Amino acid sequence: MVKIKVSIIGSCVTREAFTTVNNPDYKETYEVGQTAFQTAITSFSSNPVPEGLIDISPDFTAYKKGVFTTDLYKTTRAELIEYQPDFLVVDFYADVRYGLAKIGDSIITNNPNTFRRSNYFKNNIKSADLYHVASRYTEFFKIFDRNFESLIEWMAVELPQTKLVVNCFRYSAHYRENGVDKYFVKYRENTENDNVYKRILRENDVFDKLYKHVVDKYGVLTIDNRDKVYYADGDHPYGVSPWHFGKPYFKDFMSTFHTIALKTKVVEPKLEEAQLVLQ
Repeated sequence: MVKIKVSIIGSCVTREAFTTVNNPDYKETYEVGQTAFQTAITSFSSNPVPEGLIDISPDFTAYKKGVFTTDLYKTTRAELIEYQPDFLVVDFYADVRYGLAKIGDSIITNNPNTFRRSNYFKNNIKSADLYHVASRYTEFFKIFDRNFESLIEWMAVELPQTKLVVNCFRYSAHYRENGVDKYFVKYRENTENDNVYKRILRENDVFDKLYKHVVDKYGVLTIDNRDKVYYADGDHPYGVSPWHFGKPYFKDFMSTFHTIALKTKVVEPKLEEAQLVLQ
């Protein structure tokens, strides 16, 4: 049986939909290939950083090292060209939450788990050219728009049969713990982190602006369930946060993605063979 090939540039809000924990039967229909985790779209579409310029900590796990080197050297691009997925699903989590760092003529993700732990960052923090939606939105948006357009142009040449899909998620304002809903503001009845979560949740407005822009300008396909309210998982293995969702979010994600697959002509020959079933 021929399966529908999917690649991902994004974070847990997208990649966790393609796990048997959240969607047990997804492998019957989809094959997940190359992925770029915690990579901003603006980074993916930028020039690679020269090897050796930014140090990679020897203390990094193999996973973290892979995340960092992929972001620095843009190695996923060649892998995608070889794989030729039917769908490339992306999200803007890393662009908005982490922000960007300009290194010479390259843009990388200002990832607190990788780049910000490098000696390069520590030694250049005072002069670092950083862009975040909370402090330099206008400049951030110009870079985002330019590099998103570069992604569209690159795909037209290198992935001509691949359909781009944007995951239009929003952070959740509450999480569910032992069946009880609790809000991130007054997190666990503790007001100490209220301002932190208020600031994070304001990023939802930025997500909405970016989604509207890419749909209006480029007509991209979207997984868009923003008309529904989803809770974050109070028992998530990676911790409780507004972007670590519970299973209902991922069930609806997959249902919407099924619909896109059914309506997209590029995979019609595969759908009959894959016996795609909407759930």
